[in-house]
Amino acid sequence: MPSITSNAPPTQKLVQKPKNAAINAALVKTMSDAPKKRKQTLPSIPKAARCGHCDTCLNPQWKKACLTVREQLLNQQQGLGDEGPPRIAAKNPARNGGGDVEEYYNTLREALKPLLLPNGGVVPSSASQLVTLMDGVARLKARAMFVIVIDQSSDDVRLVLQRGRGLELLHQWVEDAREVGKLDMLRNLLDVLDKFAIDVDALRRVPLGKTVARLKKHENDEISRKATALVAKWKAVVPGGDGVAGGTKRARCVMVFFWGG
Repeated sequence: MPSITSNAPPTQKLVQKPKNAAINAALVKTMSDAPKKRKQTLPSIPKAARCGHCDTCLNPQWKKACLTVREQLLNQQQGLGDEGPPRIAAKNPARNGGGDVEEYYNTLREALKPLLLPNGGVVPSSASQLVTLMDGVARLKARAMFVIVIDQSSDDVRLVLQRGRGLELLHQWVEDAREVGKLDMLRNLLDVLDKFAIDVDALRRVPLGKTVARLKKHENDEISRKATALVAKWKAVVPGGDGVAGGTKRARCVMVFFWGG
């Protein structure tokens, strides 16, 4: 019997084509349905530039960007100005102890410029931004810049620093300057602290009294004199803080709590 030939492709190929088409269609659908990675429209916010006061800064476990700085970055993108903390470089060499230090100082000066008045002090409305820039600064030269700025600023600016993290940072700077024996920095810090309207709440929250009281016995006469005068001034705002109330248990507790004994 003569063989019957056919031009039709094998049955396997006829079935394979729709199968491949179905697989391809499924792949295309899966890729289109997959969640797309969110495009980052704002630069990363370094830890040193966070405000330290918003909800996300107070709850680091959330691992969210600083709301204050994020809003400032959005304003900059929209041409609304506010050349505040976001201008700090993402890598802070003054904090990490490496990198181009001079470049960091230049960046820091540029970040400070929009906050300053002609006399070198800070615009009162920018006091919180000043604290943001202060946070994380480790080098003496950079800290000295801020001490000068605070010294030239108004009482309103210093009050913002006192009620926020600014006073805590100044206290840490006093401790650091004492430990490494930076006498000029210590003198300047004591002078600028003398301009603060320190009250009982500030002395309860920040152990400035104990730290400065230790400087009363400093080998440098000028630092010793400034520390003694500053402690005497602060004792006047603490009820029973001068120990004149007698040798009562409460008076001794007050002396130990605020002045270390």
